[in-house]
Amino acid sequence: MSGDTNLIKSLSLLVFFVLLSCSHKRDNLYDPGNSSFVPFTSPSDFTVKHATPDSVTVTWNDPNNREAGFTVYKGTDSLAKTIAASLPPGSTRWTDTGCQPFTEYYYWISTSDSLNDTVLSSKTIKIRTPYRIPLDIPENNQIPAPSGFKIMRTSKTALKLVWTADTADKRNKLIMRGFHKDSLAIYRILSHGETSFPDTMQRIENHYYSIAFFDSSSRSKRSENWISPQAHPAGLEVLPMDTAAYCKWSNLIPNTTDSIQIDRWSSIDSAWTTKIKLDSSSWHFTDHALAPYTEFRYRVSAFTNSVYSNFSNTCTLWVGASGTGAAVPARKDSNTLFLCRFDNQANDTTPELTGKCRVVMGGAQLQAGQHGQALQTNASKAAIATGRILYPDSTIVVDFWLKPQTDMSLGTDRYGILHAQPGPFRIFYYQNFLICEWKNNSGNFRSVFSNYKLKSNGWYHIVFIMENHKSSIFINDTLQVTQSGFDLPLTTQQDTLYIGKAKFNEVDIYNFKHFNGLIDEVYITRKVNSFFRSKL
Repeated sequence: MSGDTNLIKSLSLLVFFVLLSCSHKRDNLYDPGNSSFVPFTSPSDFTVKHATPDSVTVTWNDPNNREAGFTVYKGTDSLAKTIAASLPPGSTRWTDTGCQPFTEYYYWISTSDSLNDTVLSSKTIKIRTPYRIPLDIPENNQIPAPSGFKIMRTSKTALKLVWTADTADKRNKLIMRGFHKDSLAIYRILSHGETSFPDTMQRIENHYYSIAFFDSSSRSKRSENWISPQAHPAGLEVLPMDTAAYCKWSNLIPNTTDSIQIDRWSSIDSAWTTKIKLDSSSWHFTDHALAPYTEFRYRVSAFTNSVYSNFSNTCTLWVGASGTGAAVPARKDSNTLFLCRFDNQANDTTPELTGKCRVVMGGAQLQAGQHGQALQTNASKAAIATGRILYPDSTIVVDFWLKPQTDMSLGTDRYGILHAQPGPFRIFYYQNFLICEWKNNSGNFRSVFSNYKLKSNGWYHIVFIMENHKSSIFINDTLQVTQSGFDLPLTTQQDTLYIGKAKFNEVDIYNFKHFNGLIDEVYITRKVNSFFRSKL
């Protein structure tokens, strides 16, 4: 009985140990049934952390938990490799101190476990070590410098260095910079693949740059260039020159810009427009395209490609027909009814700019006038503009220059100046009065007059305006008189314009009164310009 009892106890103990064994956690990392089991794989994120001319540092991540160690391989091409280092478990970094400057190396890594399973990383690292300090390498005058070296502006203070690229050339580039051409220092080292280099100008002074090729044994000659901060022209002056505006400014230092631009503003369109672009050595410009009774403003800037400097000071020039600023003659436009400058002579006729009209000289001569040539008339010689002109019936401007050559204050005779026959106006001088008459459709003359004394041998700019029942006289751009209440409509047709004489007796066709002197720039238009309108 006691033997059976002992057997039962032995069997119970055996069952206990079996059950205890079955409930114990697996701790074999090689057992796939273990919850901590991880398939054995190669190191990940294998990369170069840092490189110097003499060393390369590589790093990696280890996804395993049972590695026995790591092996790093090294080669000088992508095929042949040798063991460079054997490292203990848990390693994630290694530095190769056996490198040469500017040399290409290849690296691989593998890991193994206690069962001698070995896994090689699928990634191969390719790295070229950098150069040593280039100035330690002697310059070789036999090696050509980089070609096509230029400095380009990209903004007022930014620039870009460019040069001719050669993809087959594996040498690096050495950029040197300084603020004097004899004091350049190492500024940047660029890899062989770089084809440009941006930089910012740090001072308001010249910047000097050079570029050279170099490798571990030699350095080429240098290409050099320099640039200055984008400067703007200063000291702008605008001077009147007869019928033009002469603009001048301070000459710019070379390399501060590539081009000069002159902008002009006028009171006609009230907008700045580009007038002309000049090379960087230019320091003056003459503007001949002026319009009378107009304000002009000028400014100058410098530019390189799309990079513009600040503007210079602004200068203003008032252009009239007389007085301050440049004095310019009238210009033909779509409102011009008649314009004769007397500057072209062919036998006894002057071609007219307004189409069918032409001026028959009638024995009168041309002499130097206020603008170019002028018509000289006397007691027996005057000009006639033949051809029909159709006038508006309410607004007419008669504009001309006059220079008496006798004292018109003497005597009681009339001095005829302009007469549109049978048109709408007649202008003459009588007993120290300049008299302008309008003729309406009823054939009646209405007069407006100024007691401004016209002295001999002086030029006078006279403008006679009829607009909206109001008549005005300007002499030398100054309003002399305005009178309202004129009857409209005006006579709208002219067959003949007498220049230098006027007719006062409609019955006697030979009863003319002449003017002795010079008449220039006879201009008739249907539009009152903004200058005269502002004075009315």
